[in-house]
Amino acid sequence: MSRTIAVLAALVLALLVAATAEAATYDVQLCADPAATGFVARNDNAAAFLASARCPNVPGEPFSGVYVGTNTANGGMTRGTVASWTLNAPAGTTFDAVVVRRQLMRSDPDYAVEAVKADGTIVDACLGDNDCDGAATNQTFRRTRGLTFQVRCVAATCATSQAGPRASYRIVSGTATIDDPAPPVIVAATASAWQRTPALTVSATDASGVASLTVKTGEKALGTTTLTCDFRHLQPCPGTGSATFTTDLPDGTYPLTVTATDAAGQASTAPYGTLMLDRTAPASPIGLTVRATGNGMYAYSWTNPDQGQAAPIAAAHLSDGTVVRGADIQQLESASPVERVHLEDAAGNADPTTAAGTSSNTPLQLKPPILQSTTAPKIKIASAKRQGTRLVVKGTVSNATTSKVTVTLTRGKRTARKTATLARGRFTIRVALSATMRRKGSVALTVRHGTVRATKRLRF
Repeated sequence: MSRTIAVLAALVLALLVAATAEAATYDVQLCADPAATGFVARNDNAAAFLASARCPNVPGEPFSGVYVGTNTANGGMTRGTVASWTLNAPAGTTFDAVVVRRQLMRSDPDYAVEAVKADGTIVDACLGDNDCDGAATNQTFRRTRGLTFQVRCVAATCATSQAGPRASYRIVSGTATIDDPAPPVIVAATASAWQRTPALTVSATDASGVASLTVKTGEKALGTTTLTCDFRHLQPCPGTGSATFTTDLPDGTYPLTVTATDAAGQASTAPYGTLMLDRTAPASPIGLTVRATGNGMYAYSWTNPDQGQAAPIAAAHLSDGTVVRGADIQQLESASPVERVHLEDAAGNADPTTAAGTSSNTPLQLKPPILQSTTAPKIKIASAKRQGTRLVVKGTVSNATTSKVTVTLTRGKRTARKTATLARGRFTIRVALSATMRRKGSVALTVRHGTVRATKRLRF
C-alpha cells in the first residue's frame, strides 16, 4: 500500500511540474501610456476625493502618476467612502509580481491608505495612528489576480481641508510581471475548398495576446507575420491575432500547419486544413452532341476533360449566358439547339474561348416542319415585355380553331406556363416569373394554339 501511495504521489508531482513548466511570464510597464494606463478608477465622492491618472509621471508635479487622495475643497464623507485605482491582470492570467514606486501620505487617522489584493488581503498601508510622510519607496506585491490602491474613510465622518490633502496613495511608476498559463489557441480552419487566389487567413487567441503567426506546408515556411505589441499595456498584443498570407505556390494541394506565439514567448502549432490551388480553366468539352428530346427542348451531352489533380468540373456555361451547376456535370437541356458550351471548375475557373459547339456531322433530331394551308391558324406575337415580376405577352391568332392560347417560358429545366381565352382573335397573357426566370440571361418564349406554335427568344 505504501509503495502504491508513493507512486501516485510521484505521478501527481510530475504532473504538477509539467503543468507549471508550460506557463511563462512577460513584463509590462505601468503608468507609461497616457491613453491607456491599465488602472480602473472608483470615486464614491468626487467632491471630497480626487482620483487622477496622468501618465507617465512628471517629476515635480504633485498629482501626476496614478494618484488617489482627499481633495482640497471643503467637504465631508461618512465611514466606508472610498476612492481607488484598481489594476487587474488580463483574463486568464495572474500577476506574478507587481513592483511600484509609490508614495503614501496621511496626516489624519480618520483615513486608511492601503493596497489590497483581489482576495481582500491588505498588503501595504499606513497603519493605526502612524503617519506616512509621502516619501517615495519601492514596494513589491506577489501572486494576485488584482490590486486596489485606495484611500477610505474609517471614522464615523471624515473631513477634508483646503490646506492640502489629508491622505493619499500615489504610484509614480512600476512594472508588472504577468504569468500566462498557456500558449495561444489556434482558431480552427474552415473546411478546405478549391480557390484561385493563393492567399489564406489564419488567426489565434491568447490571454497575453498573439505576438506572431507562421504558416508552413511541410518544412516550407510560407510566411511569418509579427503583430503590433505594446508592453506599456497589461495585454500587450492583440487578444485575437489574425494575418493573411499570400503564397508563391504553384497549383496543387498543400497541407498546412500554423504556429502562434504569445507575448510571453509561448508557441503552439496545429494543422490548418489544406490549401487547394487551381488557377487554370478546364479544357473544352469532349464529343459534344445535341439531340431533340421531343418536348421542344434539346439535350446536350459531352465528356469532361481529365482534370487530374486539378479542381473537378462544377458547372457548364451556355453561350446564351445560362449557367447550370452540378458536380462533374456532363449533360444539360436547352430550348436552343445551337448553343456553345464551356466548363467551370470548383475553383471558379472558366474560359469562354474553350467553348465547344455541335460539329457539322452531328445529326440533330429536329422535328420536320408542319405545312400549313392558307386557312390554317397563324400566330403573331406583337410584344413580350417585363412588368415587375410578370411577363406580359400580347398577340393575335388568325383562323383560330379553338378559343384557347397557351404561353410557355423555358430556361434550362425550368418552365412557366399560362393559358388564356382569345377575344376577337387577340390575346394578352400575364405570366408570373420566378426568381430563376427573372435573372439575367436568355429565355425561350413559345405561344401555342392547337398544333400551331410561334417562338421568340427573349433576353432579360
